[in-house]
Amino acid sequence: MEDSSFRVTGGLKLKGELQPQGAKNEALQILSAVLLTDQDVIINNVPDIVDVNKLIDLLIGLVTGTANILMAAVLAEGKTTIYNAACEPYLQQLCNMLIRMGAKITGVGSNLLTIEGVERLGGTTHTVLPDMIEIGSFIGLAAMCQSEITIKNASIPNLGNIPSVFQKLGIKMEFRGDDIFIPEQDLYEIDTFIDGSILTIYDAPWPGFTPDLMSIVLVTATQAR
Repeated sequence: MEDSSFRVTGGLKLKGELQPQGAKNEALQILSAVLLTDQDVIINNVPDIVDVNKLIDLLIGLVTGTANILMAAVLAEGKTTIYNAACEPYLQQLCNMLIRMGAKITGVGSNLLTIEGVERLGGTTHTVLPDMIEIGSFIGLAAMCQSEITIKNASIPNLGNIPSVFQKLGIKMEFRGDDIFIPEQDLYEIDTFIDGSILTIYDAPWPGFTPDLMSIVLVTATQAR
């Protein structure tokens, strides 16, 4: 029987650059949207992970509710209105890609989308956003390992309040263009308030803090002063 165990040896600091791969949550939707046209569509920064590769093999659209309705509506006759629509960056990316392909969509980035159906869509080129969960994990990793790390091409405007939440834990970072530089810190100290209240971090729908990073923040906070 093959030994599947591995050993992790601590005590070493990290240093270098990290390149987050494309976001799975966006890639699954984007790849499904390719089926809406008979024209060439080029997708860059597709993550090389099992479920994305399986989708490519099967060409089946396994996407979120808003994305499903959106992709059906762009080729449907008449007008479709989606209330309480998801508005995270991955869905905005899908909307913008479809618009470049010829779709008529208004309200991108809000919870109210209006779609006017068109007869056909054309081709386009699209680059998948870096995975914000990986980026948040890298920030926590750098802080807990007291390491100097640069996260390349982080698409900072699409991270919402993720950087600021980690900064509240006392983690220093610099924005260098679209890169995030986390310097080596011997320790990091959680923000304090003049009234003595305790820092509270909670998840919420976009643009709130993503629940996928709560476990990372929790572990990172255990090592803070």
